[in-house]
Amino acid sequence: RQAGRNMLAFREIEPFLEAADAAGIRLRMTKGGRLALTVYDDPGQRPFWDIDLFIHPDDWPAASSLLENNGFRMVSGFAPDAGPAPGRPWAFSPYYKKDRIHLEFHGQPLGLAVDLRDREAFWNGSRTIPVGRTRAGILDDEFELCHLCLHAAQHSYSRLIWLLDISVLLER
Repeated sequence: RQAGRNMLAFREIEPFLEAADAAGIRLRMTKGGRLALTVYDDPGQRPFWDIDLFIHPDDWPAASSLLENNGFRMVSGFAPDAGPAPGRPWAFSPYYKKDRIHLEFHGQPLGLAVDLRDREAFWNGSRTIPVGRTRAGILDDEFELCHLCLHAAQHSYSRLIWLLDISVLLER
């Protein structure tokens, strides 16, 4: 059942990923969806409720329009035309929904309301993975591991799956 749900989510996000790539929008899949495709033996082994995506802050205006044009609607976050203040870190993550798929966008690496020392290293340190008939960018494992550890700590290690994610990523 979980494998089917995950595959449906990946199939439903394909058009958005393709359109974002064609528009030059810098996205990086992270957390559950990324891990299901890269570190678990079977994508159905890693349940996830939403697909988390880092987005380069400079690309938010274009991504916001693209989401709307692809049938997504914002269910929480800031006004799509406003977005975060230029040059300022995001304090929260906007959620978008289309049918059964939920997307959570992160504009700030590691969920911190502070800027990175070297933002370009974060964005340039990535690769792509297949997602159905298209591809998605993902962070290098070192950045992903840091993000997973900080995310689990921010939520007081309240979900066992987050610790398993860290363990499975380290074993790879």
